[in-house]
Amino acid sequence: MLMPVRAHHSKDCLGSGDVGNYFVNYCEEKCVCEEFAPGQYDHTCYREREEFTCMPTSRRTRFLDAYKAVTTPGHPQYHQMKELIQKHGDGFWNGIHDTQFFLPWHRWYIMALENILRNEDCRVTVPWWRWSKKSTTWHTGTPFHPSTTWLGGDGAAGQCVVDGAFASWAPPLETCLKRSFQTSVSLPTGGQITAVLNLPDTGFGLFSDQLEGAIHNGPHMRIGGHMASLLSPRAPEFFLHHAYIDQLWDRWQRKSANHLASYDSYSPLAQLPYTYGNTPSTVQDHFDLKQSGVIYVNYKSRPVGPGHYNKFLPSCLWLVVSHTKHLVVDLQSVVDGLDEMGPESLRQIPQRGFRVPPVSDFEWWLDSANQSQQEKLRGEIAMMQKAAVSYNRKLEKPTEEFENEASQMLGYDLEKVMEVAGICPLGMKWQARERRCAADINQRALRRHVERELEESVVIGGEVVGKKQPRGGGRRLSPLEEGPVNLV
Repeated sequence: MLMPVRAHHSKDCLGSGDVGNYFVNYCEEKCVCEEFAPGQYDHTCYREREEFTCMPTSRRTRFLDAYKAVTTPGHPQYHQMKELIQKHGDGFWNGIHDTQFFLPWHRWYIMALENILRNEDCRVTVPWWRWSKKSTTWHTGTPFHPSTTWLGGDGAAGQCVVDGAFASWAPPLETCLKRSFQTSVSLPTGGQITAVLNLPDTGFGLFSDQLEGAIHNGPHMRIGGHMASLLSPRAPEFFLHHAYIDQLWDRWQRKSANHLASYDSYSPLAQLPYTYGNTPSTVQDHFDLKQSGVIYVNYKSRPVGPGHYNKFLPSCLWLVVSHTKHLVVDLQSVVDGLDEMGPESLRQIPQRGFRVPPVSDFEWWLDSANQSQQEKLRGEIAMMQKAAVSYNRKLEKPTEEFENEASQMLGYDLEKVMEVAGICPLGMKWQARERRCAADINQRALRRHVERELEESVVIGGEVVGKKQPRGGGRRLSPLEEGPVNLV
C-alpha cells in the first residue's frame, strides 16, 4: 500500500534551527539553509548530478535532448561544443593527463559542458554513470539499452551506433557515433575502487595516478570506438564516465580535511592548460566541488512540501540469487558501505584481485604518441602493473572468479558482505542483538510482490531489462521504455 509522506520541509532560513531546510528552485537546484557566518544564515543553491541509470526517464531524456541540441550544426552553441571537444585532443599529450592536472582539468571540463547545456535548459546537470555496479555485464541493459531514451548499444558496420538516442546523430567533426565493445574483460569492480579510495591523504599524486590508471582507463578501452581515441569526448558516455571519476575524487576529498587539502607540492593557483570561455580555469576554482555549487547524488532531491509518496520499492535495485535465497539489494549502497567499514573489515572478505593491465590495452594510445610520449606512457603502464601486483599480494583471501554473478560484479563475496554488513534476504530482517537474519512479517508482502514482478521479467546480470512476452501475443513495452521501474 502506498503511504503519503506527511513530513513538511520548511523553506525558512532564519536561525540555527532551520539549518538543513531546503527548497528546489526553478532550475532544479537544491537550495539549502546554511550558516555562512557566525549567526548569519541563508540558502546556498547546489546543482545535483544524479546517477544516470537511476534517473527517471523524463530527466534522462532532458539531458540527452540538450546534449544532442548543442552538438547539432546551426545551434548557437555548436561552435563552443566543437571547440570543447577539440580541446581534449589538443591537450591529450600536453598536460591534461599529467598527475597535477588530470583530476582538476577534467572537473573543469565537466563544468564547461554543464554550463553549455544549462544555457539550453537550466534544469540539466551532467549525470554520472556508476559502471562498477555491473563490472561484468556493463554492456547489457542500461545504459546501453536500444531504447531511444538510452544510449544505444554497440557499433555495427564501421562501428557506427545504429540504435538508441544517438542512432541518427553525428558528433562534431564526424559522420556517426562509434563504439566497438570489448566484452571479454570486465571493468574494475567496486572492491578495486574501494582500495583506491582507501589510499592515504598524504599522497594526492599516488591517488590520482591509481584512479587514472587502474580505474579510469578500463571503460575507455572496453567501450572502444570514439572512447578509445584522442577525441573521446565525441562520445556522450565520456562525460558520464568522467563524472563518475570526478565523483570518486570528491568522495576521497570528503573523507577528511587533510584529504580535501591534499595536492602534494603542486600549486592550487596554477592555471589549467587548454581551457577557454568563461568557466573559471585555475586549479583552486575546481578543487572543492561543493564550493563550486555542485554535489553528486544517487537520486535528485524531491521538491519540498506535503503530498509526496514513497515508492513501494526504491529504484536501482538488483536481484541477487544466493543459493535458494532471493535478495533485492542496492549494490551501490553495499559498495559505499564497504568503504566505510575500513580496511580491516575488507581484508576478511574474499574478493577479486586487480586485473594486471597488459600493454595491449594501451595500443591505441601508444599509436597516437611520438617516441618520447611512448616512453613516458610505457613507464606509466609499468607503474600500473606493479601497483596491481602489489595490491593482489596484500589480499588475504583473493579469488579470480565467483560463482555468484552479483559477487563477480561487485568484486567481493556478497554473502560474506551480507554477514559483515547485516544485510538480509527479502522476507527477513537483521536482528542486531543476535547478529543474524530472522523472518519478518512486515517483509513478506514485499517479497511476494517482488517475486510476482520477477516472474514476468527478463533479468540479465541481476538487472531487470524488460518484460516477458505476454502469452496471448502482442507486444508489451519494456519497462525501460515506459520509464523508471522499481527493480532496475
